[in-house]
Amino acid sequence: MLITALPLVYLVLRTVELGSSEIQELIFSARSVSLLWNTALLVISVAVTAMIIGFLQAWLIIRTDIRLKRIFTFFAILPFALPSYVAALTWLTNFPGIRGFLPAWIILSLLTSPYVYLAVSAALVSQSSKQEEISRTLGLNAFETLIYVTWPNVRGAVLAGGLISALYTLSDFGAVSLVKYDTFTRAIYIAYRSSFDRNVAAALSLMLVLFAVLIYLTYKTFAQGETQSSTSQFASITKLGKFRHPAALLLSGLGFVGFILPVLSLLRWQFVGQSSADSGQVVRAAINTFGYAVSGGILIAIFSFVVAILTARFKSRFSLALERILWITHALPGLVVALALVYLSNRYAQITYQTSFIVIVAYLILFLPNSFAVLKNPLEKSSKALEEVAQSMGYAYRAVIFQLLLPLIRKPLFITASLATLTIVKELPATLLLRPTGIETLATRLWNAAGGKEFAEASVYALIIILLAGIPTVILTLLQLPRSSTTIASREVNKEFIG
Repeated sequence: MLITALPLVYLVLRTVELGSSEIQELIFSARSVSLLWNTALLVISVAVTAMIIGFLQAWLIIRTDIRLKRIFTFFAILPFALPSYVAALTWLTNFPGIRGFLPAWIILSLLTSPYVYLAVSAALVSQSSKQEEISRTLGLNAFETLIYVTWPNVRGAVLAGGLISALYTLSDFGAVSLVKYDTFTRAIYIAYRSSFDRNVAAALSLMLVLFAVLIYLTYKTFAQGETQSSTSQFASITKLGKFRHPAALLLSGLGFVGFILPVLSLLRWQFVGQSSADSGQVVRAAINTFGYAVSGGILIAIFSFVVAILTARFKSRFSLALERILWITHALPGLVVALALVYLSNRYAQITYQTSFIVIVAYLILFLPNSFAVLKNPLEKSSKALEEVAQSMGYAYRAVIFQLLLPLIRKPLFITASLATLTIVKELPATLLLRPTGIETLATRLWNAAGGKEFAEASVYALIIILLAGIPTVILTLLQLPRSSTTIASREVNKEFIG
C-alpha cells in the first residue's frame, strides 16, 4: 500500500537537488506568495460554496415537501459526469472573454457540490428526527430547527464533503488551465514543460502537499460532529409553504447551470460546427477509455476494501499514517503523480515504463482516497460482535471477511467501483503523460482537439465522456433517490453513504 507514497518520495528527491538556499528563495519569492494567495482563495471559496450548495440541495430534497424530488436528485448528482476541463470549455465557448478567478470558482463549486450532497443526504436520511420533532413542540420554527438541531447533526458530513471539494480544487488542472487562473497546479504544469525547471516544479509540488496537510488538519479540528443513527420510523418533513416555488426554482437553476447548460453547449457545437473527428479514432478511444475505467475501477475497489479493513479493524500507527498519506497524495495534481511514475519507472523498473500497468498505478494513487472513504464508515459503524463470535468458533479471519464483511458492505463496495470508474473516465493529465505510444483515450483526444480550437471535434469526445461517465453517475443517483420521504425504506437505501 506504500505505493501511494511514491509521488512524495519523488518530490523529495527532486527538491533536495535544489539546495537549501534556492528552496528558501523560492518559498519566499513574490511568485510563490502570489500562487499561495490565489490557490488559498480558490480552495476556500469553492469549498464553502460547495458546502452551501450541497447542504441546501440535500435538505430541500430529503427533509422538505418540495415536489419533483427524483428530478432534483438527478440534478444534484449529474455534475459528477462532467470533467472540469469540459465544463471550462463550455463556459469559454459561451462567454469567450471570461477568464480568471470567477469562472474557476463557479465551475469547480458546481462540479464538487455533489460530494457534499451525497454525504449530507445520507446523513439526513439516517439521522433521527425525534430531536427535530421535539424542537417544533418547544416552539422553534423551521429555520431555527434547521440551524440549532439539524445542522449540528450533519456538520461532520458537510465538512467531509467540503474536505473532498477542497482537495479536488487544490489538485485541479483542467479548469484552471483553460480559464488561465494562476494556482500552484498551473504553475507546476508550466514549470514541468521546461525540462530545466523540474526541480523547481517539484519544490512547488511539495508546497502544495503542505497546503493539503493544512487543509486536512483543519478538517480534523472542526469535524467533531457525529451523525446520529435513525431511531424514528418517520422523517421530519418541513412544509415550505410559500417558499416551495422559490426553492424549486433554486434547485432547477443549479441543475441547469451545473449540467444542462454545458451539455446544450456541446450539442450546439455539433450542429453549428463541422466536426473532423474520425469515427474509427472515436471508437478506439472509447474502447481504450472503457478498458482503463473498468479495470482501474475494480482494482481500486479491491485496494480500498483492504485499506478500509486495516484502518477500521486494525488501528495502529501504520494504518493511521497510511490514511494520512492517502489524503495528502490526493491533493497532488495528476501531472505530478504521472511525472513521479515516469521518473521512478524509467530509473528503477524500466519494464513498466510506458505501459498500461503504470497508467493503472497512477489511477490507484489518484483515486484510492475517495473510494476508501466510502468503505471506511460502514465498516467502522458495523458491530464487531459477529466477527468475534466467528473467530471464537475457529473461523479464520479470511473466512470472516468473505462471509461476513463482504455481504455487509456489498452496496458501498459497488458504489466504490462506480465512483472509481467514473473518475477514471474523466481523468486527463496522468493519462496524457503515461499512456503507451499510440494509445489514445477520449480525454486525450478531447484535449488535443480543444488545444487546436477544433471545438466541434472536441464536443464529440466530450459528449461520449459524459455518456460513459453518466452510467455510474446514474447508478449512484438511483441509489440515492428518495423512494419515500416518510419511511424507513428510504433510510435503508441511503444510510451506507455516510462519510
